[in-house]
Amino acid sequence: MRFVLIVINVALGILATVLLVIGILHLCRISYITGLTQAFNVGYIVIGTGCLLFVTVLIGGAASMRDRKFLLIMYGILLLFSHILQMIMSILSFLEVIGMTEFINGELASKFENYHNGTSSNKDEVERIQYEWQCCGFGNITYNWKDPLPKSCCPYKKMKEKCEKNKSSREDCKSAAIRVLQVPLKACGTFATIFAIFEFFLALWTFCTASNIKNNAENLNRYSNSVM
Repeated sequence: MRFVLIVINVALGILATVLLVIGILHLCRISYITGLTQAFNVGYIVIGTGCLLFVTVLIGGAASMRDRKFLLIMYGILLLFSHILQMIMSILSFLEVIGMTEFINGELASKFENYHNGTSSNKDEVERIQYEWQCCGFGNITYNWKDPLPKSCCPYKKMKEKCEKNKSSREDCKSAAIRVLQVPLKACGTFATIFAIFEFFLALWTFCTASNIKNNAENLNRYSNSVM
């Protein structure tokens, strides 16, 4: 049993690390985009689930060193909490994919349309989106701009060069938004569902193992009393 718990804890530790990295990167990649409040909620849940899994790994490590029933029960309870959090994360991720579609076609498109007539903060936001995502224009390069293009469309040009169409990023920002915002959420929701199912059955196995420890202890006591 100890070897099985050690292997499971190593797998959960890797999963917790991956979740923390995904959550932090998700928040960092959208921190400069206004209007994405719900996407921040998904990022915080991912980070919270990763932290909870680290605590679960510590309890599982203690349980693997000592065959204590209460440690195994606590381990199973934490796994159930992780299961619930990951199911919530999965549901929110898929719901947010739908919300992202509305955001991309609505608010993000308006940011590009108001680039010349909008506020300086809106202009800076569009510039950073184009630079970070290596894209140019919302629908295509000529959708919003004419030569010379904004500097953010040519992230690799030399300082004194003008940004022209043949030197600009080839991907439009609508496609880049789908790649940056929606694809990670779909992957996160899919993997969260898979691991949530795994954690549920792992919690059931943990409770069964704890019950067997109790039964073995009772049988040992009965045997000792009968011998005496």
